[in-house]
Amino acid sequence: MDSMTLKLGQVQLMVGRDKAENLRRACVLIRRAAEQGAQLVMLPEMFCCPYENEMFRPNSEEQGGPAQQALSALIVGGTIPEREGERLYNTCYVYDDQGRQAARHRKIHLFDVNVEGGQYFMESDTFAPGNDITLLDTPWGRLGLCVCFDLRFEELCRVMTLRGARMILAPAAFNMTTGPAHWELLLRQRAVDNQLFTVGTAPARDESGSYAAWGHSMVCEPWGGIVHQCGTGEEVAVTELELSRIDAIRRQLPILSARRTGLYEVQCENMKRYADMTADQRREEYAAVRKAYEAQKALGLKLNMARGKPSTEQLDMVTREMAQLTRPEDYLAGGLDTRNYGELAGIPEARALFAEILGCRAEQVFVGGNASLQLMYDAISKAYTHGMLHSEKPWGKLETVKWLCPAPGYDRHFRICQSFGMELITVPMTEEGPDMDMVERLVRDPAVKGMWNVPKYSNPQGIIYSAETVQRLAAMRPAAPDFMLMWDNAYCIHELEGEFVPFPDILSLCRQAGNGDMVYEFASTSKITFPGAGVAVMACSEANMAHMLSLIGVQTIGYDKINQLRHVRYLKDRSHTLALMQRHAAVLAPKFRAVLTALEQLAPLDIAQWTRPTGGYFISLDAMPGTARRTLELCREAGVTMTGAGATYPYGVDPADSNIRIAPSLPPVAELEQAAQVLCTCLRLAALEKLGV
Repeated sequence: MDSMTLKLGQVQLMVGRDKAENLRRACVLIRRAAEQGAQLVMLPEMFCCPYENEMFRPNSEEQGGPAQQALSALIVGGTIPEREGERLYNTCYVYDDQGRQAARHRKIHLFDVNVEGGQYFMESDTFAPGNDITLLDTPWGRLGLCVCFDLRFEELCRVMTLRGARMILAPAAFNMTTGPAHWELLLRQRAVDNQLFTVGTAPARDESGSYAAWGHSMVCEPWGGIVHQCGTGEEVAVTELELSRIDAIRRQLPILSARRTGLYEVQCENMKRYADMTADQRREEYAAVRKAYEAQKALGLKLNMARGKPSTEQLDMVTREMAQLTRPEDYLAGGLDTRNYGELAGIPEARALFAEILGCRAEQVFVGGNASLQLMYDAISKAYTHGMLHSEKPWGKLETVKWLCPAPGYDRHFRICQSFGMELITVPMTEEGPDMDMVERLVRDPAVKGMWNVPKYSNPQGIIYSAETVQRLAAMRPAAPDFMLMWDNAYCIHELEGEFVPFPDILSLCRQAGNGDMVYEFASTSKITFPGAGVAVMACSEANMAHMLSLIGVQTIGYDKINQLRHVRYLKDRSHTLALMQRHAAVLAPKFRAVLTALEQLAPLDIAQWTRPTGGYFISLDAMPGTARRTLELCREAGVTMTGAGATYPYGVDPADSNIRIAPSLPPVAELEQAAQVLCTCLRLAALEKLGV
């Protein structure tokens, strides 16, 4: 987990015409900031020479030059005139605390202005623009870098935010015209718009030169307040920042998650719908995209967006805090010694905890194993071998067993059904959940014995079933008396941003509708603690519980009660568990944003549509019909592994060859950005091939 506090040092340096003296003075002030506890020290734009065109080239240096060598003892941000061949760039270098270069940002937007009655400056007379958006991973989270004039471009700051930036650092040199008018305004506005910290570090004011800096180095927090502001002279400021403020503000005021980009995205004039291009235009576009694809292949990537696995960062977060049982008395749960036999349905504390989370009664909860998939398989297996509570005979003795499968859906659900030889019936998903008109018609067939559901943040679309859909499901009148409504609530507390979204107690709704024995609800801690050592939960009516326990009691004396106890002590209660999930969201949300940001480049081309989930573990993308398999084939050749085409449909057959499941959870953000770019390239190639090139 990222550190929650940062002591930030700002060096508002008086810059003279002697480069060596500027460097010496900068080093003295950096050490002063470090002595005051600064963990990150920031320098201003052009700290080694005056901000004058005629001074840039004489004071320029190539990568690894004296200015950089002087500053490589601490993490430092500032800009110098960087020389590469004949070109000069206004470049910000960042070094880590081991003296290793961590990032390089070349100013993207050059300061070419002519303000009537005010400042005139043409930076492009000397500098070339950079072309890269620069982000940096640090112990305090991801930082975005921009230089002075870059700060004025809200699109740049928003892209950095969507790619996971929690702070934007801007070495700058606003002048006596733009400074009083816009300096504070811009820093505060970027902080408010993007709900992060903004830091602007400027030179001290020297009115003897041709370009006088405004000074007033500043730190702004996510609500828009000024945390610290310097004066105009040379100054070292060390400010302690509470980074948890970022997540708190984003939860309270969910600007980023509430965006509706489809309504206001800007369409680039040079980006035409592929379907509207002429044959010659498509051939030209294909050649360009193919060239980009070959360059991506040459990188030798090995990236994975195939399965919804928690990342190492999430696992490590839990590893450090999971309760350890070291003394004999630690193993006692009430009067129960968890090291011994007993409590087939799970220890009372665990049943109570998960009942509180699911919103049902402890008597309805069974805790066992580490995977809810295992409990789902076991329930259906028992239906085949012994029958369910209201079965006339075991399903294994029936000629035909049919099962309803909302799709796109979870491939492992479908595989359970296939392993028993069921006939799978596809039910289309809508924005409100499965097509209920179709469901209510199909359950009139007594051979239809059950239905899969992922009611909150469905896999893979991230759909939350509407209240009407849930009510209609609870009130169904299946012809089969032993119909099983399988309620896989895997993502019930897995918000990505914003406040927790409550979900209905399906057991109560079914009971009120006269279907108390119809529903089996499942959940697990696989994506809360450990997939390899979590706790799984099944909830059902008391009558179903008695029936299931009579069968489970034959196969086991009890599941791992020690692990149940560890989880109870770690998770504590519902409110504490939800607080823990906010920490998971802080890891996951930037990953989803990185993928969604990359996909936006496809919008003008009209070759794909995708979901923008607010929770869960997946993004569902529908490519141009007939191109999913080809897209994933191209991805695989370029070193990016995705979930197989067709996996989200019964029997592994997507009739439209369109749906692609994206799993952003496992890779680091930097790898996701690469993988997402490869995916976009492959989608474009496959679409152009389908249209004809």
